[in-house]
Amino acid sequence: MFLFIIGTRSDSENFDETPSAVIEELSEAVSAAVRLLTKLLNFDLFIRSINSEKITSLLRRMLKSSFPLQSKDCLAACLIKLESRAGLSGDHGVSNIDMEIIIYQTIPRLVEQMMTSHSLENKRSAVIELNKIISGGVLEYTRALADGGGIFPLVKMLEEGDGDALEATLAILYNLSMDPENHPAIIAAGAVPLLKRIVLAEGPQWNSAIQLLRTLPV
Repeated sequence: MFLFIIGTRSDSENFDETPSAVIEELSEAVSAAVRLLTKLLNFDLFIRSINSEKITSLLRRMLKSSFPLQSKDCLAACLIKLESRAGLSGDHGVSNIDMEIIIYQTIPRLVEQMMTSHSLENKRSAVIELNKIISGGVLEYTRALADGGGIFPLVKMLEEGDGDALEATLAILYNLSMDPENHPAIIAAGAVPLLKRIVLAEGPQWNSAIQLLRTLPV
């Protein structure tokens, strides 16, 4: 039953032509099943009775799909617990679970938080958390951030943020600017005049702003 519910329409292309009402119902059903599965993983008898590798594979497919973002929190939590409780080894690619969660759940959630939250404090928290992720130097993370529409809300934070949040924003954009393919998006989002304003203000972040400006073709 779990495999049927969780595996239903788990491929991203299946969502493209599915009515939003159906997707919402499916999302609720799968989320409920995954939350129940997470609770059942507390019991050793249950773990011994399931095919952990098959369920893990299904959950990972859903995490990578266009499954609604608000439902991916429970998918991520279940994957982490399943990996821990079932003792799966890296031989089956499970060592990539943490990275996949960051790429397909954490980064999109933080980008959405920056784009949709009406609270500046929430936006500040999101950009600081993003900087911790991006500063690790993992190329896949910067690509996920750029591909996920993160550049526009980051440039917006150049105008709205201050202190640690502004420093974090500048650091993330600098990392993104290391890939020339991101230059047009950074410039189109209006970063250059905002960076020049920071430099002219001669505040604590002026040096970071200059470094970022020097990477852009302006």
